[in-house]
Amino acid sequence: MIATAPEGASPYKVRVSKRFLQQIYDSFSNIFGSWLAKIQFAKKQLFCGVKKKNTTIKLCDINEGIVVCGLPIVSIEIKSKTCYFVLDTGAQKNGVSDGSPEAMSGFQPSKYVQQHIGFDGHAKFTPLGSLTYELAGNSFEEQVMVIPGNTFARMGQEAGIQISGLLGMPFMVKHNCVLDFDKGIVSATIPEENDNNENEVKAA
Repeated sequence: MIATAPEGASPYKVRVSKRFLQQIYDSFSNIFGSWLAKIQFAKKQLFCGVKKKNTTIKLCDINEGIVVCGLPIVSIEIKSKTCYFVLDTGAQKNGVSDGSPEAMSGFQPSKYVQQHIGFDGHAKFTPLGSLTYELAGNSFEEQVMVIPGNTFARMGQEAGIQISGLLGMPFMVKHNCVLDFDKGIVSATIPEENDNNENEVKAA
């Protein structure tokens, strides 16, 4: 007995493998994906501008702090209030003192905490968050941990000022900082906004 196709149906059947269909799909995806990437890149250049160049600026002088207490101290502005922070190349975290209301006014806590060992030898938890401030006419935001105010008490007494926190390696790595002890300055690399930067450090 010979089986026949139903009336109106094609007597021919075409079998297409899933692998063949996948190859076709991949080919079209590559073509259209490439076009889409080019369109997105052109749109970004048109509306957002070309990526800005970086420039090196002078952040601060550190000679005064070194002479007074042997530490590089930088003054920063937090909500129009001057706060003094220590530049610490041995610190794995940036920190803000809870004993400084001016510094804490720029602190925004996160939902995370940091465990550390206090001076009494007991484990403690301290809040983590971000600190927004201004330095050398530029706005910065750092991830910081809250540090007990008595940590900087002796330092502040020797310097004759209140130490409000420290900027450690995360700050220096993030901004490509260079501490030039011969010239007594700290420089950093930031996105260039214009060609006439008064703080730009000229190459020697």
